[in-house]
Amino acid sequence: MKKIEIALMHAMFKHLHHNVDRVINFPAIEKLNQEIDQFWPGSLIVGPGDDAAVISKIGSEVLVLKMESHCTPCVVSPYKSAYTCVSGTIRDIVAMGGRPFALMNFVGTRPLEEKVIVGPCGFGDHCTCGQCRLMTSKERVDLIMRGIKDACQLLDVFIVGGGFSTSFSDVVPAVVCAAVGN
Repeated sequence: MKKIEIALMHAMFKHLHHNVDRVINFPAIEKLNQEIDQFWPGSLIVGPGDDAAVISKIGSEVLVLKMESHCTPCVVSPYKSAYTCVSGTIRDIVAMGGRPFALMNFVGTRPLEEKVIVGPCGFGDHCTCGQCRLMTSKERVDLIMRGIKDACQLLDVFIVGGGFSTSFSDVVPAVVCAAVGN
């Protein structure tokens, strides 16, 4: 793994997740929001720092936006974790009063032909618990994508786009979903 990847993963999973108020400069974001308000006065109704952002559209309509990641859990349970990523994203839009209708996703992984351990020992070099499965990165991505598709299908949300990369070298895949509702 490259040094920059290690630093980013460390920042994301160690510092940012548990110390978000110390890592993110919320006053700088608030200043940016004030600058946005110059272009679209009154458009930001709720955000940042809430479960989802609410912005106004033309007239009295609003959009509710949310992005969520479930990277680390996908090492142990790719299908369920990706399903939960979608569900959590959608839940926060509903909690803000929106009706979700569209989702985009990003999945980043190791090269597709590389072997990965899926299960409790997935962060190591081999399974010691007897519950893990050795599979290709492609097979894990297939499980992740099926979890995303199944959750969207159940929740009646369209998948309108996304991204994919096989340039990750860490055992942890990137699984990110962003959704919009009105």
